[in-house]
Amino acid sequence: MAHKETWYCNTCGGLDVRHDAVARYNPETSEFDNIAVLDDTWCEDCMEASSGENVGDPAFGIPGVTNECEDGELT
Repeated sequence: MAHKETWYCNTCGGLDVRHDAVARYNPETSEFDNIAVLDDTWCEDCMEASSGENVGDPAFGIPGVTNECEDGELT
């Protein structure tokens, strides 16, 4: 089975990475529509183990594999 890229935490290895976003309620569908994804990300697992501040080191790639970012740095 091929591993797929996903958001994960470099600090704890968790997959519960959260993203700051703007949503609007749609009364026709009774659901929220995503308007924009902002630039703040954090690991919920690390945050629960801390004082509540946004913590962890979220990254996009394949967990457990060295990933190269667009700028050439390794994560």
